[in-house]
Amino acid sequence: MLKYPPHQGLAGIARRVGAGVYDGLLVGGLLMVSAGVLTYFLRPANAPQVLSAPPQRWMYSILALIVIALYFGIAWTRSGETLGMKAWSLRLFKSDGQRADWAIVLGRLALAIPLWLMPVAALFLFMGHKATGMQATLSALPLLLSLSAAYRGGITLHDKASNTRICRVPKDAPV
Repeated sequence: MLKYPPHQGLAGIARRVGAGVYDGLLVGGLLMVSAGVLTYFLRPANAPQVLSAPPQRWMYSILALIVIALYFGIAWTRSGETLGMKAWSLRLFKSDGQRADWAIVLGRLALAIPLWLMPVAALFLFMGHKATGMQATLSALPLLLSLSAAYRGGITLHDKASNTRICRVPKDAPV
């Protein structure tokens, strides 16, 4: 099996958050485009408010999960890095130095998606006056605890559970 090149140590918290924000913006754009395409094909001729129609709401949730899984899954199984991780010189490794497979990626995403989406959802609820500032702040607690674990030992909760590591790599490291 092909091993990745040597890495420069585990990723720090600032690099992880920077790559996460970068990837969040990219995934948000992909979600907007894919939801627009789905809306175009599902919209009846005389019904402009399809997004609030209860029978089709679940389709957008499933579409979002598929888009997120494909974005991270294709990137992590091919090169070990998403565009955000590439910008911050990070790469995903299995703990034995091998490339992650789809089972590991999906398991990692099952843990990471709720951690990263809870603060985002709480921010939107706060902006829409549906949550207080304290509720929005407390919803970020699981993500902050996971990242603080990464700050101490370099391994987040979803790293530990999926037996993966996010490491810094040289800019010119081969894929």
